[in-house]
Amino acid sequence: MSKQLTFTRLLYPKDEVIQSIWYCFENKTSYKECLFWCCELYMSGFEKETMELLNLLYFCFISFHNKDLLLEINKLYKEWSLETDSKEKYVHDILNLLYNENYSNLVYNFVKDYLNYVPDKFILYRGKKPDWLQDYDKDSHSFLQSLYKQNKTNLFFILKKKNPKDIEKIELVLNQYMNTKNLEYLYTENVLHNEIIILCNIYRLLNNLHVEKKVTNTKDFSSFKKEDITLLDYTSTFDEYYPSKVYKILREKRIYNTRKNHIDQTVLSLQNTGKTWQQCYYDDWLYHASFSPLWEKRIQEYDGVIDHKNQKVDFDDSEIYQNDNTRFEEFYNHYNLEPDEQPIVYVEGVNG
Repeated sequence: MSKQLTFTRLLYPKDEVIQSIWYCFENKTSYKECLFWCCELYMSGFEKETMELLNLLYFCFISFHNKDLLLEINKLYKEWSLETDSKEKYVHDILNLLYNENYSNLVYNFVKDYLNYVPDKFILYRGKKPDWLQDYDKDSHSFLQSLYKQNKTNLFFILKKKNPKDIEKIELVLNQYMNTKNLEYLYTENVLHNEIIILCNIYRLLNNLHVEKKVTNTKDFSSFKKEDITLLDYTSTFDEYYPSKVYKILREKRIYNTRKNHIDQTVLSLQNTGKTWQQCYYDDWLYHASFSPLWEKRIQEYDGVIDHKNQKVDFDDSEIYQNDNTRFEEFYNHYNLEPDEQPIVYVEGVNG
């Protein structure tokens, strides 16, 4: 997780928003909540990151059960990349497609095992090598033998020790190997995390890890029709609150608390600032929000200067800018969400 505390559109810590998406999708808390978190990330300016995350949801939860769905996701992603207006609708389109599919967390847990793995012991395979290895580059033999032997720990060790160029070579070798098994290597250019795609494909070959779906790896859920959602409820720019009701945005639009109680608190960015949550949320909220593209754009609109040394944002308060107000006054008239003035129930959404 990122160590930089970044507040989103509604002043949620970004890392908590991302983890809430993963949690809500895996546990099927509700489609509306999952969509809320996806749109919160997207509307904060993290558009490409949101679309990549949706792709990762497919690979980690659905790819093992439905490889053909990837074609439809790629089609929607391409439409999104070419769209020039109302692009946020594709978040809803793709999430709805994913949410209604049969799924399990088997691959997701496999990926988490890898991310938590600390390289330790490696088993060397001695003796005469199988003849089929001659069809592959010599540098890939240890990887392929470990794959053939279904040795998960060895595979994790190799991937952890490889540099990015080596990872690309492994991807090519794995593709070649899967072709000999009449399996399609699942891949998309929409995801930058090649390791995760590699792991999802590796899992399909590790028969000893395949188990039936049960209550510990999948949840019962009801399918959801995207027509039942009013997308504007999730993607509004809150224009109706300007200029006199801006202070109401947080209390009326922050309808969920993040799922941070299901996350290791020690890795959360809010815990690593060296400051109390009150300092971050009450005093320095705009500085931490400035790391979101949406807030950065708003600050630039009024020629604000982000002071990283003192962790604050400064505006010219010495001359009239417009409406008989300085830039400082105009910015806060438009965008001061007044987190320090919110009822305690909404503040608890940040504090826990």
